[in-house]
Amino acid sequence: MIIRSISFVLALLGAAAAYGQQPLTLSDVTREALARNPSVLLAKQRVTEVEGRVKEMRGQGSPGIVAGASAGQSHGNLSDPPSANTFNTEQASLTVNLPNSRKAQAAVVQAESQLAAARAQLTRATLDISFRSTSAFYEVLRAKGGVAIATANRDQIQRQVADTQARIDAGDVPPADLLKVQVSAAQSSAAFQKAQSAYHSSLQTLNSLLVHPLNEEVALVLPDGGAAGPKHDDVLSAALSASPDVLEATANLKAAEAGLSLSKRANDPALSLQGSYTKTTDPTTYSGTSSVMLALSLPIFDGGILGHQIAQAKSQLEQARSNLSLAKQSVQLQTEQAYLDFVSDQTNLAASSETLRIAQISFDKARQSYDAGLTTTRDVLDAQLALAQAKSDTANAQFDLAIAHARLQQLMGIAAP
Repeated sequence: MIIRSISFVLALLGAAAAYGQQPLTLSDVTREALARNPSVLLAKQRVTEVEGRVKEMRGQGSPGIVAGASAGQSHGNLSDPPSANTFNTEQASLTVNLPNSRKAQAAVVQAESQLAAARAQLTRATLDISFRSTSAFYEVLRAKGGVAIATANRDQIQRQVADTQARIDAGDVPPADLLKVQVSAAQSSAAFQKAQSAYHSSLQTLNSLLVHPLNEEVALVLPDGGAAGPKHDDVLSAALSASPDVLEATANLKAAEAGLSLSKRANDPALSLQGSYTKTTDPTTYSGTSSVMLALSLPIFDGGILGHQIAQAKSQLEQARSNLSLAKQSVQLQTEQAYLDFVSDQTNLAASSETLRIAQISFDKARQSYDAGLTTTRDVLDAQLALAQAKSDTANAQFDLAIAHARLQQLMGIAAP
């Protein structure tokens, strides 16, 4: 289990302090970060914007209808017989622009590909914030555990100082033993201050992701348990199929293909169907005229612009293909390395836990021997230092494993719960 013993470690370290507020679970933290973080909000806005463009492109595939009307009064002279006339003219027209279905479809495909790319960017932002908030969540707990270790070690050494002084006064140990303990006491105080700084730094990172005041205290509660680590082949397969980088590169490739098709059809003929009706009181012409015509617009010369546009579109298509290949290669490399880190952290946790068990036994025996007058202060201090280091290593190994698992989930396209 990935995080089954973190609770035990923190309880062992006395690190489950609360701050008088409702503790946040990992789900609470990731949900709040995703709801508030600007990068996710911007990505959502981008998706909404491109969705509007897709609808616009789909609309361009339908015939466009334009209605027009005009009315006017004119004055003219007739030569035979000579006369002056004032007459009115009214005209109504309806034009139906016939769409180029292939060109319109290419524009739709391009817009839909851009939408797929925007959604991939939103997925990337979501997974990134999910992983960063998960990592920050565990880092705060790690730092809190570090403070607990440093506090316990400092207090134990201070008790050792008092005990050593009492034994010196009783003549049981030489005065030089006090100097040894005082050096360790000074070192433990420095370690405590360093642990406090690390905790406040991790807290600020978490609050930044949650868009909270940077130094606001946050009470956290660990998940009940964790799932077993995924298999290597499952991780790689999921990463290649769900990676936002691969999805975006694939969408960009489709958009580039559609862009090339659009470039080739830039000078396609334009067709329109026009109908009009004219009514006039002009005595020299028909009083009412209806007409229907099919209009064709065919570009003949554009100065070579189309050729350059097609060449540019082909270049962009080749770049998109290269980017897709690079994205797949990068995802595969990241996944392999992340999986190796995960396996290494599993091994490190097992070794650290065994070291902690041995260090605890050694310290208990050293303390018993010291109380019986069989060992020196230095023996107790050495055993205590080894125990403190073993506690720290075990806690770090546990959190490293949890973060490594979260990284694998990010690569597999799985956001934290």
